[in-house]
Amino acid sequence: PYFHRTILRAEAQQQVDDAGLQKSSTLLAVACAQPASVFDPKPFPGALTVSFPDGMPDGTQQLTMPLDLYGPLLADPSDYYHADAGDYPVDASSTVQADTSWPVASDAQYLASNACVIAVYDWLKRAGTKADVNSVVGMHNTPFDAQGPPVAFGPGGILGTIPAGIVHIYRIDSDGLVSYQSKDQAPKPWYVVGENQGFVESFDVLDDGAIPFTVSPISLPSAFMAWPVTTSNASLEFTSSYDIYVRLYSRRMSTMTGGKHAGEPMDNTVTAKRPGILRLSHLVPGRAAFETVFSGRGAQGKKWWKKGQTGFNGAPPGLSAREDFPSAGSSGNLDTNPALYEKYDDAGGGPRLSYKTNGSVSDIRFRRVLKIDDDVSPPNSEFAYVAER
Repeated sequence: PYFHRTILRAEAQQQVDDAGLQKSSTLLAVACAQPASVFDPKPFPGALTVSFPDGMPDGTQQLTMPLDLYGPLLADPSDYYHADAGDYPVDASSTVQADTSWPVASDAQYLASNACVIAVYDWLKRAGTKADVNSVVGMHNTPFDAQGPPVAFGPGGILGTIPAGIVHIYRIDSDGLVSYQSKDQAPKPWYVVGENQGFVESFDVLDDGAIPFTVSPISLPSAFMAWPVTTSNASLEFTSSYDIYVRLYSRRMSTMTGGKHAGEPMDNTVTAKRPGILRLSHLVPGRAAFETVFSGRGAQGKKWWKKGQTGFNGAPPGLSAREDFPSAGSSGNLDTNPALYEKYDDAGGGPRLSYKTNGSVSDIRFRRVLKIDDDVSPPNSEFAYVAER
């Protein structure tokens, strides 16, 4: 787990005394350089993904490019966790524990914007000395692709249409240039949290992220949405709020601290498969090589202690509980079926799969908050995410 710094900065100060003028001064010299000849054999260092399975924010708080992830729109406190005793939640013994090793010492609130900085840093770290600085800078200023047209929601589209999801994928190629690809994205498959690796969540991080709309009337319960009472006049609001989840698969390196996968990228079919890339032979500073494929607030424990309580269980299977994992029935418990997840697929022996293709280093994922209500007395209400389309 050793890394060579991609950018080196050397600074020197020297005090100069002038006996004739009886004064002294300090000379400061600063120089920066990018190593050019350090051998780095990793053919596929891994991918960074920015995921919007519920569609891009289209309200007054919009995210238009990667640089926006570091700005004031995401300056909300978040919770920082790690997976313990296995990959969460597919390993039977695994749990999620609060983590106090936040790497930004000056940030006592664990800001969601800094969680995005950490995610990008971990991805760049995997590139070693090969990352091209101009391309990395340009990637941050390259606008996100637009999502596709609305998609049908519910069995046979009975509930109308909802915004299409999209995932933005960033890879660093063998020559150090950043490549960009976008794909359609559904809420599933979900992603595990790697053993001993980081997991960040912040709620209502965008409170005016989308133009709200309501689907009604809805008959409940149904095969698509479980509900505790029978009603023909329920309503489902797609609110203006977004939550954020950041999964960090290469935060801790080595088998001593990085868990059973030692901080290596997670196997992921989304990041591994790609069409032919449009290559730019020369980069203009501030531009990235890319391809285009069209196909709030938190506090420690804010949500985990609500899991399973009334109001936070969703209406499965169509609507999951307000946590970025699938729900098993109406109890609010998680569905731990490995088939529902992108996860580590190595079976032992031979090179790991993410050595031969790009796996996930970091995933920054935004989920739109839904609210479902009925008209009975007393009324029932649940917060949720779209789980199936």
